[in-house]
Amino acid sequence: MRNRDRSSHRLGLDRSITRRDFVGGTLVGAGAALLGVPTIASSQGLDASWGGFAGIGDYARSNGNTADVVNTAHALRDGAFEQQLEKAQAVDDVYDLVIVGGGFAGASAALEFHDSGRGGRCLMLENHAIFGGAAKQNEVEVGGYRLLGPQGSHNFRVPPPLEAGATPNLAQEMWARLGIPKEFLHATPANVASGVRIATEYYQPMMRDEGASIGYFFDPRTHGQRGGWVRDMWSDELQRTPFDAQARADLLRLQKSDAHVVADAANDAWMDQRSYADFLKTAYGVGEAGRRYVDPILAASAYGVGSDALSALAAKQLTMPGTAADKTAALGNPMEGFPGGNATLYRYFIKAIRPDAIAGGNDLESIATGKVRFDELDRASAKTRIRLKSMVVAVRHVGDPQTAKTVEVIYSRDGRLQRVQARAVVMSTGSWVTRRAVRDLPSRHLDAFMQFHHAPILVANVAVSHWRYLDKLGVSAARWFEGLGFFTNVRSPVRIGERAPPLDPNYPAMLTFYMGFPTAGLPLVAQTAAGRAQLFGTHYSAFELQIREQLQTMFGAHGFDARRDIKGIILNRWGHAFVAPQPGFYFGLGGQPAPSSIARTAFGRISFGHSEFNGHQNWRWAATEGRRAAKQALAVLV
Repeated sequence: MRNRDRSSHRLGLDRSITRRDFVGGTLVGAGAALLGVPTIASSQGLDASWGGFAGIGDYARSNGNTADVVNTAHALRDGAFEQQLEKAQAVDDVYDLVIVGGGFAGASAALEFHDSGRGGRCLMLENHAIFGGAAKQNEVEVGGYRLLGPQGSHNFRVPPPLEAGATPNLAQEMWARLGIPKEFLHATPANVASGVRIATEYYQPMMRDEGASIGYFFDPRTHGQRGGWVRDMWSDELQRTPFDAQARADLLRLQKSDAHVVADAANDAWMDQRSYADFLKTAYGVGEAGRRYVDPILAASAYGVGSDALSALAAKQLTMPGTAADKTAALGNPMEGFPGGNATLYRYFIKAIRPDAIAGGNDLESIATGKVRFDELDRASAKTRIRLKSMVVAVRHVGDPQTAKTVEVIYSRDGRLQRVQARAVVMSTGSWVTRRAVRDLPSRHLDAFMQFHHAPILVANVAVSHWRYLDKLGVSAARWFEGLGFFTNVRSPVRIGERAPPLDPNYPAMLTFYMGFPTAGLPLVAQTAAGRAQLFGTHYSAFELQIREQLQTMFGAHGFDARRDIKGIILNRWGHAFVAPQPGFYFGLGGQPAPSSIARTAFGRISFGHSEFNGHQNWRWAATEGRRAAKQALAVLV
């Protein structure tokens, strides 16, 4: 037996499959057929096996960028629709508003239109097989328990009470408008080692080494006898780690950098003119070891690239070390997380726009767990229709943009092109789609959108039968420095319903891996391209093997058996997950305006709203930009 076959057998890739490994009748999970790495692209592009096991439930229709979505988007990029546009079939009567994109920005735009009191008809076009954008979830059943993990967007903060006479911020408005609870139930830990702290979400321990008991793993194959696990490595200034003296000094300068005073750090324009790596070197003398430590955090949590390609102001938005950002003000209320990330938060928007779209009432459990009524989403009589699996490939005014009364929108659905017309359009898509789809885009807008560069991430959810190995180590989170990924943790998310497992090391859990693909030393565009090539060029089975090997290497000596304990691995690939704000992104370079200031300007009957305009993408900024774009659209509907 070859070495790969032996490794695959030991790690469980050849275990018998169950019904959960079939989606639409196609074998996509781990099994003997996937022991090799087959060619990932057919003559039609990526094939079904590339995406792998997608879980169960409504969201099994769409785990990240599926093969169909990638193939259609690449066809748009490559100009494959040009000869067919004029043949697109006209459908439906004229809409008042068409929204392109069904993430938080699109949902916020739809909600603004819904609440405007103008009446009229709205159509939301979403290219995935279920709404939500990156705010979707994965679901796996293990031992009778329902395990959820985020596909992308994750965590939120309950807004503080509105002070008398104050104007509510967007989060306060949304909590009141949508009826989102302000208090949540969490499971009580049981049989957990004394002193082990468990986070309610993912980002705080990953980004700040806070909020959880974290173990740091140094692979003995690299570090020899000094390899292994180190708990609370900062407590003795890294003396127990295998870092050499220079690396320890570098990391300690990074860790303590917030105590320094940097005269110009409060000047955002000054910070935006240089990279975060340059800033750390100039301000604190933090060099290569510090950059290697922060790069996976930056890439996985917010930007997709490393510190040498990223504006220092972007790092400040993320309250990264050394930026003199006020973390207390930035963090506000404690972070919360739903088991499936922000999918539940997003579903509150949909429930407000289309109460019939999700079965059940308006309580948290019904909204979070109610079945999506797919047959109702595109009902002809609905004021707001939601049309899934519809990739927009062309948007243009009917006539002169300055005098046109309607905009034509052409989209690909089930292999056919269809066209609709609208009195106004909101483009709630990333600029990589907008600049290709909007055919009469002015050169000023096109130049601005060309300055938005996007990087990929991979979010892997691994369902495991227990987490005793973490508890034996006295930790609930793990950070490592070699291999695939760099961080995962057991979480105590908001508890919803009765099918969630106890927060007990002897019961199943979902481990989530956020993984970016930074490549230090390469220019920004080259980093993003290299990351996408790795993300899209790696078959499910190859990623699965790497994940199994990584977990076995780290936890095998502490009772973990990949063959026995892994019950499902779902990959969520996002080829353009994050905008990566380069130096000058926020304030412009060489006297030129920032690209976002132009992108926010409406053009004729088309307005633009996406979280990327803020640089630091999250649900609040997506909702803010979507609402603004909807107001611009409403202004032309007078």
